[in-house]
Amino acid sequence: MALSRPLTLGLCVLSLLVLPGQTKECECQGPRGLPGIPGIPGPRGPVGPSGGPPGPPELSGVPCLVGRDERVPGPPGPPGPPGPAGATGIQLIDLFLVMYLLFAINYDFTRRVDKKYFVSHKRPGSFDDAVQFCTKRGLVLALPKNREENIALTQVFEGALKNAWLNVDNRKEGKFQVDLKGHPLTFSKWGDGEPKVPDGDRGCTMLTESGAWQVTYDCSFNAYIVCEI
Repeated sequence: MALSRPLTLGLCVLSLLVLPGQTKECECQGPRGLPGIPGIPGPRGPVGPSGGPPGPPELSGVPCLVGRDERVPGPPGPPGPPGPAGATGIQLIDLFLVMYLLFAINYDFTRRVDKKYFVSHKRPGSFDDAVQFCTKRGLVLALPKNREENIALTQVFEGALKNAWLNVDNRKEGKFQVDLKGHPLTFSKWGDGEPKVPDGDRGCTMLTESGAWQVTYDCSFNAYIVCEI
């Protein structure tokens, strides 16, 4: 028997009232309507708490390899300008003259032979005193290397003192044929019977007023101290 329309709608509404725990759908559900218009966006929410946990550490990259320098040297550059001219002969002579004057001021006796200077305060002393005196001043004990130097060195003598020490090895083993540094003598002017071989282990060589060389056993004898440079 057909129900009236109002009764049918009432039964449908009643079926929508589902008791708790029931999931029965209404069999009289109508067709789905059209989607509605999107609403206005809501207000921005509050800012979240700061100081979050640190992120994971960054991974270091792979170090790059330094390549070998493959550069090839270029061609040589052009020659530079010429340097200043060296000292002339006249300038060198002037230099020796200045050195001579300086020595003449500082010493009582100064003689120049070629490029060598003999200097002395004309004070006597022992052989060891003579070596020490010259060494302290950066000089060496006098030793003529030729006849001209030997004659010039005799000009130091005056008064009663007529001997000067020479830079000849004073050991008996050296036989008076080398200087104090062991260099062979290139010039000598030994007197008659010289060099005498000493009885002891020492003997020192002196220049005499005549220019002759002689050996004395007494190295503490007072003779002129003459240095050379």
